[in-house]
Amino acid sequence: MKVTLFSPTGARIIGTSETVPGCALVQEVRLMDDGSLDVEYEGETEVFWDGQMNDRRDGERVWQDDNGKTWRESELFRVTDEALLKRIETIEDYRGRVGDSRDQAYARIAEILRAEADKNVT
Repeated sequence: MKVTLFSPTGARIIGTSETVPGCALVQEVRLMDDGSLDVEYEGETEVFWDGQMNDRRDGERVWQDDNGKTWRESELFRVTDEALLKRIETIEDYRGRVGDSRDQAYARIAEILRAEADKNVT
């Protein structure tokens, strides 16, 4: 069953938050008088994509919304109902035409999602 995810603020979830290991290449390292190292970087990082991992918070996968905010999986609204999704998409589509800001549209979407969750419809 296909599901569309939304944050508690009504923003659409666009993906998972990930950590990708890498190696920042070093141009020069100097030993300082106090024994510490002063590093001058080349300005390039080698990324090891095979090591990519989902970020986790409190044991849960972390997701990112289209505002760049992150949320634990248990905090998300899961929409499977096509009619509800169309209703939300209408709000997203008309946002600019009716003068609503992005935050106003998201607040309206969050209100709808909370009401639907309270009815156990989603």
